Amino acid sequence: MTADVGVTPEPFEILDLVGESVFVRDFDGCIKAWNKASETLYGYVREAAVGKFASVILHCDYAISTADVEAICLATGHWEGEVKRKSAQGRQMLVHVHLSVRYDPMGKPIDIVETGRDLAGSTDFEQASRLSERRYRNLFQAMAASFWELDVSDVNERLRALRRSGVSDFKKFFIENRGFVREMMRSARVVDVNDQTVVLFGRGSKGELLGNIEPFWPEESEHVFIEAMLSGIARRPNYWMECRLRRIDGTVFDALFTIAYPPRDLIGGTIVVGVIDITERKKSELALRASEQRYQNLFKAMAVSFFELDLSGVRQVIRQLRTAGVSDVKKYLRDNPGIIREIMRATRIVDVNDRSVVLFGCGRKEDLLVSPEVFWPEESWPAYMEAILTFLDQKPSFSIETRLRRLDGTVFDADFTVWYSPENRSAGLAGVLDITERNRAQEMLQRVRGEFAHAARVSMLGELSASIAHEVNQPLAAIASSGEASLTWLGQAEPDVDEVRELINQIVADAHRAGDVIARIRSMAEHRAPERSAVSLDEVIREALLFIRPELQARAVVVSHQPSRCSSFVLGDRTQLQQVIVNLAVNAMQAMVQSDCHKRRITIRTAVADPAGVSCVVEDSGPGIDHDNFALLFDSFFTTKQHGMGMGLPICRSIIEAHGGCIRAENVSTSGGARFSFVLPAAK
Repeated sequence: MTADVGVTPEPFEILDLVGESVFVRDFDGCIKAWNKASETLYGYVREAAVGKFASVILHCDYAISTADVEAICLATGHWEGEVKRKSAQGRQMLVHVHLSVRYDPMGKPIDIVETGRDLAGSTDFEQASRLSERRYRNLFQAMAASFWELDVSDVNERLRALRRSGVSDFKKFFIENRGFVREMMRSARVVDVNDQTVVLFGRGSKGELLGNIEPFWPEESEHVFIEAMLSGIARRPNYWMECRLRRIDGTVFDALFTIAYPPRDLIGGTIVVGVIDITERKKSELALRASEQRYQNLFKAMAVSFFELDLSGVRQVIRQLRTAGVSDVKKYLRDNPGIIREIMRATRIVDVNDRSVVLFGCGRKEDLLVSPEVFWPEESWPAYMEAILTFLDQKPSFSIETRLRRLDGTVFDADFTVWYSPENRSAGLAGVLDITERNRAQEMLQRVRGEFAHAARVSMLGELSASIAHEVNQPLAAIASSGEASLTWLGQAEPDVDEVRELINQIVADAHRAGDVIARIRSMAEHRAPERSAVSLDEVIREALLFIRPELQARAVVVSHQPSRCSSFVLGDRTQLQQVIVNLAVNAMQAMVQSDCHKRRITIRTAVADPAGVSCVVEDSGPGIDHDNFALLFDSFFTTKQHGMGMGLPICRSIIEAHGGCIRAENVSTSGGARFSFVLPAAK
């Protein structure tokens, strides 16, 4: 008997090298491949076997039903046992067979591969049958899949009655008569189920499952039941489909439903149905599809340029270096930076998103599917080298700010990040963000901050003008007095030269003193770009206190400076850091004066917070900070002073943060007032 469907040739010639009988059949039983050992064992040449049904030409007689075998194969992927068969010469034989299901890349069953060897003469047929029966029973009970043994005698009788009544289009009849379909479900009686079925469908008792199968089929899955019946009517050996089934408690779950129709059971008797719970698999598939879709959406629609990379060529270059005797590849790459060009050329761009086409200035995606060498100017090769070294260290990602080149040759600032796949170390994903405008904005922001800081310093000089004038007037008055005294001594008949010399020395000292005061004022008022250098924070504090000393003395404020025992050097701009100390000290002074504190004390302490940071604490004995004002302290234009600008503390925070530090305010002063503290990175 020849199958109705065509047989597509496949390259199975390699099976002739196998010593045992091997043949391949589809799930209808049609033979697709037949090796030389099968010709020897069964007596049929390949041309006589391929395209025929194995059950027909070999007269197969399994110890269990064909339906059971098919169900176990579909549920587990394999089956093993003894089968009675007849050769082309009519010889009865007992063959031990092993069936394996072959799947396509998507996991869908394609066909069954059978290996077999003749057991005739080595065992008694009846003993073999009993052994197979026991094996089947053990499998039936112990398998992780749910198995149902069904009596379908009434179902078959109803189908034959329909045929006798003139129904020829069974599919149309079933679709139009859903009530009849439910009757067919009630006609199929459950004879037995295995333990896994009780776990999957029941509530601990096998007895509640031994009725009809209708309770387990929700309406949404009726079409699957119809297709299963149509497969049996068409005398197809098997049918499987993913569907939804219902448990005894009414909950519905995703299932792989399988059923096999052996020819002898199409007339009457029992069939075996297999059910596998695929709920978790479906969830995983949905999650995977959703993840893939999200990735595709991100890859295509993001404002970031993405490049999908093939790094297999890079791995090949590394292997060649090791083959050539290079033991420390990372050291070799650092010592030979010129090899980075070869590594760039070994890297391939597999795909890019639309943003990449726009950013790198081309009209077609294909123009970018080249080596990354085109996009990396020589000035940025060290950055590419670090990305490769990260790849060699098995790290998941690398990020750096660098310069990249468009196809038209223009260069731009970029934030470059590359991620390496943990599953496939030959695959990578690179992201490029154009940060040219951001860098320009940051430069402008630094200029604006400098303008604000300068304006605040000038404003502070205005607030301190009285004390500054007093400090300048003191040495000037002393100079005038010493000058007058000198003239008096010189006007005498016998001038006292020694006294005049001493007075002139005092004049010079007072002139230097006035010059120092003016230099400090000029330094504070000067408008220049910030200059970072290693400066002692304690030295900065001493200079700042010297600047405001007259104002503090005039307000009867006692200042205690407690320098760090360790090195307090930080990397910063001396004038800006002086401005922070002056601001915090003047704020503390004004708060104590405004609240008319009897005891006015400011304590400034420095300490090495950790090897990487230096801290500074400014405490006062004033009234502290109003709890309602904590959230607003560092906001621009917020002030509690009658004539304040509200820019002092915001500028302090701006300066500290620009130096890579942080500042905070608390009411935990040891003197009972407010405490402002900041931490700056230590100079390396």
